[in-house]
Amino acid sequence: MASVVVTVCFRELLRDVCQKYSLAAPRYGIPVENDGLISVYVEVEIPRGESVAETIRYWGSPFSDVDQSEEDTARRAVAKLRDEYAFEIKDANLEDKKFYENFELMSEKELLVAERRELTGNIEKCFEMLQRPSVRCVRPTSSGEGSDEDPATPSGYRV
Repeated sequence: MASVVVTVCFRELLRDVCQKYSLAAPRYGIPVENDGLISVYVEVEIPRGESVAETIRYWGSPFSDVDQSEEDTARRAVAKLRDEYAFEIKDANLEDKKFYENFELMSEKELLVAERRELTGNIEKCFEMLQRPSVRCVRPTSSGEGSDEDPATPSGYRV
C-alpha cells in the first residue's frame, strides 16, 4: 500500500485554534529587509485576566517564499499555543490508518479464533472416540465356521 502524504495548512490550523479558544484572529506581519529572505511574524492575543491581554509575537524561519515563511510561523505559533492551553491535535488521517490496520488485525484474529474452535472441537471428538472403544470381545464358537460377529478364518491363515 503506497503511503499518502497530506499537507497540513498550519495557517488554517492556527485560525481554528484561535476560534476554539475565542482568541482574536492572528495577525501576520512582514518586516522590510534587504537580505533577500522573508521572515514573517504572527501576533496572537492571549487573555491574562478580564481586562488584560498579552500579545505574543512568533517569528518563523527566513525563506525566499512568503507562503513558506507564513506556514513556518503558524506552525511555531500552534506549538506554543498547544503548550499554553495544553490541547492535543488529532491527526484524523493517522487515526483512520490505525483504525483500518486494527480492523484488519481483528478480522484476522476472528478467523484464527474460528479455526481454533474448529480444531478444539475435532480434538474433543477424537478424545471421545478414544475414551469409548467400540471393540467387542470375540468368543470362539463351537463350529469352525464362525458366526456373524466372528467370521471364519480365511484359508491360508493359521488359527
